[in-house]
Amino acid sequence: MYDNVSLHSSTHVYLCTISEKKSSWYVKKGLGERRGNVLTLNFEPDFMGDKLPGKPSDIEYHRRYKRNECVVCGSTSSGFMRHYVVPSCFRCLFPKRFKSHLSHDVVLVCSRCHVGVQAETGRRMTKVIWVVEGRRGNGVGMWVVDRGVMEARNAAVAIRKYRGKMPKDVVERHEEIIRGYLGRDFGEGDLEVMEKVWGGMERSDSSIPSNNVTNKLPLVASLLAPLVA
Repeated sequence: MYDNVSLHSSTHVYLCTISEKKSSWYVKKGLGERRGNVLTLNFEPDFMGDKLPGKPSDIEYHRRYKRNECVVCGSTSSGFMRHYVVPSCFRCLFPKRFKSHLSHDVVLVCSRCHVGVQAETGRRMTKVIWVVEGRRGNGVGMWVVDRGVMEARNAAVAIRKYRGKMPKDVVERHEEIIRGYLGRDFGEGDLEVMEKVWGGMERSDSSIPSNNVTNKLPLVASLLAPLVA
C-alpha cells in the first residue's frame, strides 16, 4: 500500500515520500529520473525543505517512511484495506482545504480487524449524529440505522473485492453475516446487489442506511462550524 519512493529536488534536497503511481507520472512527463527507490526531479519545486505545504506535523508525516502494517494489530501480512478515519460519506462534503493532502486520514487495516473496525466506526457515526442533531433541536429518526443492513453490505463488499486476499476463516465469517441477514444462501448476484443497490439507497425507510449526501449536509456543516468560525 505504501511504496515509500523518496522524492528529491534537482539539488538532492529530500522532499517527501510518494507512491509508485506518482513516481511513474513524474518520469512519464519527463520531470525526473528514477534510480532504485529514489526519484530525483530535474527542477527545483516551489516547495523546498521545511517549506513543504502544511503544518510542521503534516510535513513530518509526508517525509516519514511508512510501514505497511495494520494500525490495530500490527500485522504485516498481505490483505490490507484502507480505512478512512473520517468516514468518506462525510469527508466528500468537506471544503477542499479540509480534505486536500490529508492522506494521514487514511490508514491500513488487515482483513481480520476490518470487520470490528467497521462496526466501531458505525457506532461512532451514530453517536456523533445523535449529539449534533440533538444540539440542533432536530429529531433523529431519519438517522436511525439498521446495523444488520450495514454489516451485511460491508461483508458483501469485502468478499467481492478481497476474497482472494483474505484468510479462509475471515471469508467464512463474512459469509455467515450475509446468510444471517438474508436468511438463506446467496450467490454473486446477491453480493452485487448488496454492494451497488444498497449503497445507493436514499432514505425512504428509517431501517435502511442512507448514502444520500443531501441528508448529511446539515450534519457536516455543524461539525465544521467550530473550524470555520
